[in-house]
Amino acid sequence: MCRLIDWATPSVHYSKDARSLITIVPGILAGIAFPKAKKEIIAIADAIQSGNLDWTIVRFLAPKDTPYTGKVKVGFGDKKMSFNIAREDIAAFMVKQVESSEYMHSMPIIGS
Repeated sequence: MCRLIDWATPSVHYSKDARSLITIVPGILAGIAFPKAKKEIIAIADAIQSGNLDWTIVRFLAPKDTPYTGKVKVGFGDKKMSFNIAREDIAAFMVKQVESSEYMHSMPIIGS
């Protein structure tokens, strides 16, 4: 079986998402500011979910060029977190998913 780790924004809805600022506002703003990009990222997520792969889609909002912290908050709109997250923290989290089944067939939101 192939393993795919991809990324998106919280504007891609996931069935386990709680209704909160981080799960609602990004979709509204993306629909206004970047409607074509939003449609494309949702289509990509739909294709991944319908394929025959083991997948994880890591969602985040505001990657920053700041140092690695190793402190990543993970949730589905149910945890308070900052939209800002270091690119190195995003990369480290995504690499961990290659060997982890914790978020298999899931779309966690990460932040700081």
